[in-house]
This record gives sequence, C-alpha cells and structure tokens, in this order.
Amino acid sequence: MPRPMKFWELISAFRERKDLLEKVLSSSKWQGDYWKWYQDFAGLCERQDRQILDAPVPIELSREIAAQYRENLFHFRPEKGILQKAISQREPDDEYTEMTALEVHDRFGGAIIEEVFEKGSARVEEWQ
Repeated sequence: MPRPMKFWELISAFRERKDLLEKVLSSSKWQGDYWKWYQDFAGLCERQDRQILDAPVPIELSREIAAQYRENLFHFRPEKGILQKAISQREPDDEYTEMTALEVHDRFGGAIIEEVFEKGSARVEEWQ
C-alpha cells in the first residue's frame, strides 16, 4: 500500500485548485488542524516547520481531494513504468493508459501526483 501524502505534498499537488483545497479542508470533517495549517501554509514554509509540513494526512482526505480534482489527466506507460501529465492534444494509443487523479491516487498513492506535477513525470516502481 502506498504511503500517505505529507501535508506539503497535498497542498503542492492541488495548488492550482485553491477553491477545492479550501472547500475540503474547511469542511466539518477536516477543519481541525488541516484547515488551520492550510491558512498558515506560507508561514509554515517560511519557518520550515517540518513537524507539520511532513505530517502524513489521512488517505481519506487526500482521496477526497483527488476525487474532485478533474483539471488534469495522467498517462501511465506500464511497459516503461512511467507516469506523466497527459498532453491534451495527443490521441490515446496502446502505449499508455489514461488515468484520473483519483485512479493515480488509489493505485500509486497521492504523493506521485505532486512528483509528476513538479517534474513532469515519475517512475512508478519507486512509488509502489
């Protein structure tokens, strides 16, 4: 089973959807520490508060955000073990499987989503 996302990975992976992060993190289910941490995220980064930034978030939390994230798809190339952000103009072919953020999260773990967005691609063997 893939490891849970760290708090900073969750925020970084879905940073282009601040509205989604705010909606989920401020909900009654997650508003405790996670909402407070999110509101002070810039300060946490500035102070390099590793205890909070590296804190694992519940799988249910990262999964809830991934399920609602529909901005980008991913291409998984099983024969090469590579996951990358989908290129919108490209036609699907037999070389890759198109995956949603939720499918990636459930199969490889949420942390790989942040890695792909940061570097463009990631080797999945390192995440299994």
